[in-house]
Amino acid sequence: ITNDLLNSSEVSNQILGQSALVYFYTVQKENIYQEVSLKALKKAEELYLKDKTDRNKAYLDFGYMLYYQKTKKHDKFVEYFNKSIKLLKQEKDENFLITIIHFSKIEYIEAHFTEKFNKQDLHDALNYAIQSKNIWTQVLAYNNLGNFDFQQANLEAQSFQKLVNSAADYFKKSYDLIPQIKYKPAQTDAYVYYYMNM
Repeated sequence: ITNDLLNSSEVSNQILGQSALVYFYTVQKENIYQEVSLKALKKAEELYLKDKTDRNKAYLDFGYMLYYQKTKKHDKFVEYFNKSIKLLKQEKDENFLITIIHFSKIEYIEAHFTEKFNKQDLHDALNYAIQSKNIWTQVLAYNNLGNFDFQQANLEAQSFQKLVNSAADYFKKSYDLIPQIKYKPAQTDAYVYYYMNM
């Protein structure tokens, strides 16, 4: 975060870096989280005022989305999810970040609501992961789809075998991609994630 984003000469990278800090700070205790996250968002807003592009606004909104995800403010989370997605979809090279935002939505719904997220959310994440050409996000997306079908199989006796087979196909696609991850610690994490889901 520091070298590639915060210390970049590009304002866009600095704003994205401040938003990434909001995610990084999620491991902090609640009272500390709010303080350090709001400080990062304030800095991102100041940077945005220097260069008011749609991309920079999307990066700022992404930071607020992460903040409201952590602080469990549902209406604000949805608002900033929609704002950031709308702006990022207008850019041709933001598929990785769009994938991460979809993952955040899925994670948020799982953590805070009894209803299940829509499978289309998972397909959206996968489609943007494929477009981003980022293997790690593709592995996660295929694993998430496998989990979804496997859980559904336990709820739908009529479609049990079809859903189990579908889950197995998604898991296999995930597994087959893992050797393509060049960064070894991330590759190891992907194998762990895969085996935890099997």
